[in-house]
Amino acid sequence: MGPVVRIALPGDVPAWAVTGNRAARAVLADSTISKNPDHWRLWTDGRVPADWPLISWVAPRNMFTADGVEHQRLREPVK
Repeated sequence: MGPVVRIALPGDVPAWAVTGNRAARAVLADSTISKNPDHWRLWTDGRVPADWPLISWVAPRNMFTADGVEHQRLREPVK
Protein backbone atom coordinates (compact mmCIF):
# COMPACT_ATOMS: atom_id res chain seq x y z
CA MET A 1 0.00 0.00 0.00
CA GLY A 2 2.99 2.32 0.37
CA PRO A 3 5.16 3.97 3.01
CA VAL A 4 2.46 6.53 3.99
CA VAL A 5 -1.06 5.17 4.31
CA ARG A 6 -4.35 6.74 5.42
CA ILE A 7 -5.80 4.75 8.33
CA ALA A 8 -8.69 4.93 10.79
CA LEU A 9 -7.87 4.98 14.49
CA PRO A 10 -10.43 3.85 17.10
CA GLY A 11 -13.64 5.84 16.82
CA ASP A 12 -13.03 6.22 13.05
CA VAL A 13 -10.59 9.06 13.67
CA PRO A 14 -8.56 9.46 10.44
CA ALA A 15 -4.76 9.44 10.60
CA TRP A 16 -1.69 8.60 8.56
CA ALA A 17 0.57 5.61 9.22
CA VAL A 18 4.19 6.17 8.22
CA THR A 19 6.37 3.10 7.79
CA GLY A 20 9.91 2.71 6.64
CA ASN A 21 13.00 4.72 7.44
CA ARG A 22 12.98 6.92 4.32
CA ALA A 23 9.35 8.00 4.74
CA ALA A 24 9.77 8.58 8.48
CA ARG A 25 12.84 10.79 7.91
CA ALA A 26 10.97 12.78 5.26
CA VAL A 27 8.01 13.34 7.59
CA LEU A 28 10.22 14.33 10.52
CA ALA A 29 12.16 16.79 8.35
CA ASP A 30 9.04 18.43 6.87
CA SER A 31 8.33 21.67 8.70
CA THR A 32 4.71 21.69 7.45
CA ILE A 33 3.90 18.55 9.44
CA SER A 34 3.17 18.90 13.14
CA LYS A 35 2.13 16.74 16.05
CA ASN A 36 0.80 19.80 17.84
CA PRO A 37 -2.96 19.18 18.20
CA ASP A 38 -3.61 22.91 17.80
CA HIS A 39 -3.14 22.32 14.05
CA TRP A 40 -5.52 19.34 13.91
CA ARG A 41 -8.98 20.48 12.82
CA LEU A 42 -10.78 17.45 14.29
CA TRP A 43 -9.25 18.32 17.66
CA THR A 44 -9.81 22.07 17.56
CA ASP A 45 -13.39 21.65 16.31
CA GLY A 46 -14.15 19.31 19.23
CA ARG A 47 -14.89 16.32 16.99
CA VAL A 48 -12.46 14.14 18.95
CA PRO A 49 -14.24 13.39 22.22
CA ALA A 50 -12.56 13.82 25.61
CA ASP A 51 -13.07 10.09 26.28
CA TRP A 52 -11.35 9.01 23.03
CA PRO A 53 -9.21 5.93 23.88
CA LEU A 54 -6.07 7.50 22.38
CA ILE A 55 -6.46 10.94 23.98
CA SER A 56 -3.10 10.52 25.71
CA TRP A 57 -1.43 10.61 22.27
CA VAL A 58 -2.51 14.20 21.65
CA ALA A 59 -3.62 15.90 24.87
CA PRO A 60 -0.30 16.19 26.75
CA ARG A 61 1.77 19.31 26.14
CA ASN A 62 5.42 18.30 25.90
CA MET A 63 8.42 18.45 23.55
CA PHE A 64 6.85 15.79 21.30
CA THR A 65 3.79 17.91 20.58
CA ALA A 66 5.38 21.38 20.69
CA ASP A 67 6.46 23.34 17.61
CA GLY A 68 9.27 25.77 16.85
CA VAL A 69 10.81 27.74 19.70
CA GLU A 70 8.73 25.95 22.33
CA HIS A 71 9.92 22.56 21.01
CA GLN A 72 13.55 23.75 21.06
CA ARG A 73 13.18 25.08 24.63
CA LEU A 74 11.74 21.80 25.89
CA ARG A 75 14.23 19.68 23.96
CA GLU A 76 17.36 21.48 25.15
CA PRO A 77 17.61 19.76 28.57
CA VAL A 78 17.52 16.27 26.98
CA LYS A 79 20.16 16.87 24.30
